[in-house]
Amino acid sequence: MYPILYSPGHTDFNNLGLGVMIDCTSALVPEDLNGKFELDIEYLANGPLTKYLVNDAQIKVDTGDQTGQLFRIKTVGKKIDGIIPIHAEHVSYISNDLPIKPNTIVDKANAQLALNQMLNAIADNHPLTAYSDITTVSSAEWKVPDFKTPRNILGGVEGSILDNWGGEYQFDNYQIRLLNQRGRYSNTIIAYGRNLTDFEQEESILETYTSIYPYANETSGTSTVLHTLPEFFVDSEYVDKYPNRRVAMVDFSDKFNDKNLYSEDKLRNLAQSYVKANKVGIPKFTLKVSTVDLSGGLDESYNVEEVESLHLADTVKVFFEPLNITAEAKVVGSVYNVLLNQYDSYTLGAKKANFGQWVNDNVNEIKNVADAAQRQAIAAVISANGKNTNYYGDSGDGFPPNPKVGDLYFQKNGDKTTIYQWDGSSWVNLIDTSWQDDFEADMQEKLDQAKEETDAALAEKDEAIKDLDEKVDA
Repeated sequence: MYPILYSPGHTDFNNLGLGVMIDCTSALVPEDLNGKFELDIEYLANGPLTKYLVNDAQIKVDTGDQTGQLFRIKTVGKKIDGIIPIHAEHVSYISNDLPIKPNTIVDKANAQLALNQMLNAIADNHPLTAYSDITTVSSAEWKVPDFKTPRNILGGVEGSILDNWGGEYQFDNYQIRLLNQRGRYSNTIIAYGRNLTDFEQEESILETYTSIYPYANETSGTSTVLHTLPEFFVDSEYVDKYPNRRVAMVDFSDKFNDKNLYSEDKLRNLAQSYVKANKVGIPKFTLKVSTVDLSGGLDESYNVEEVESLHLADTVKVFFEPLNITAEAKVVGSVYNVLLNQYDSYTLGAKKANFGQWVNDNVNEIKNVADAAQRQAIAAVISANGKNTNYYGDSGDGFPPNPKVGDLYFQKNGDKTTIYQWDGSSWVNLIDTSWQDDFEADMQEKLDQAKEETDAALAEKDEAIKDLDEKVDA
């Protein structure tokens, strides 16, 4: 399968355009779920189409689960060893360039209506269309400059369509599809522990929590009472698969109030439900595997054809042989080899349950942030600069989805905290620290300062809300 090249302004793609790029030596399509969708080509410098390789020229290729997808050339590199590297972006990236109207409000609508409002918000002619099968009803407001382009409205900015309606995007040329489930459940079973092993993943398995220690603080006047269970902890069904318990403390204080009084039975039931919903005891994992590794790691009852039908957003089962535990994983990234008409590699991530009911509401602080945190299972607060978000979570939670450049993630792992920052393409490790090491004082000072800045920002927001309420009352 060879790419086909078209001129920048070409509109009829039912022909061979400028020609078939038979002189390319490599053509790969890396795609991430709800993320990038790009094309990287290596072309012989003396090839007959070299003179047509210019910015905005269009290339048509198949991408694994879709045919005839168009990409626009964005960079043509310098010749190195007789090869010209070409980088192109999917034509749906036009949503990064289009301007939007100053303010758009979506009130109690499903995802299809929200997408229609997004299209209506574009302040220029465009070829985009949209479709969604998500029936969730939600509301949103997209104001400039918080939202600068249609791409911001789709995702990556707090309050986006992805934030409020969820789902999985599929970009079919100029049609934007937001699907409740893009992929399918595959019969593929990956036997982790045979040839799909690496040091980091082994470490992740060893650090999997087997049990939780539920507690709740009850405040009455100026005094606070700490409630715990007589048995202290609640085990998952997998606790006996590990050499010893690994217990995580979970705070359920927000589940009790004047209308929902504390009781031991309620705390125990909450803890048991939490263990089940969060799949406590099942390793949280991310695996990047080649197709060759994947085919070799399949259970014996399957064959290589199962791998060939595996696509982005599909759900597979991963069998952890040393633990005798099976977990579900989602294909969250892939690299498709156009020339070979097959996938080169996949990135598999642990499939998360909906933990929304277990995340503190924080409604009195920032309702929008709390709503997003309920869906993402990671508490978040707006950082002091008013533009970025600080996320807080445990090592088993994975990384927050749809971050913005500059966002920080404070990831707790036992007595160790790692601070990451999103640079636009990945989470970069900024600081590793342990609460007992020599950097404790310095780290605590940084965290205290960050907390003070966050509290100040929250206070300003509360004051603004108070002023707005007073004006509404007036």
